[in-house]
Amino acid sequence: MSSQTIYHLLGEIAITFASIEYRLVNLLEYLLTDDNCSLVRPYILDDLSLSRRIQKIRDVAELRLWDHKPVFTKLKNILSDIDGL
Repeated sequence: MSSQTIYHLLGEIAITFASIEYRLVNLLEYLLTDDNCSLVRPYILDDLSLSRRIQKIRDVAELRLWDHKPVFTKLKNILSDIDGL
């Protein structure tokens, strides 16, 4: 395997993790706010570590998805998989 291939694969991994982090912030912002203009993201969410974001999503989703247990269970399983990575 050439060094160019290794760098390419590492770049793909970095982009994938950045995409996951971005989507987790979007999900948490969606769960926390009801409008499209929120100051929560730049002042709070962007400073959280990945593991802290995942934990916050679990906490907030448990409250927001109280009436949708199957959705919450599926989300919890997905978050566990992401946390495991």
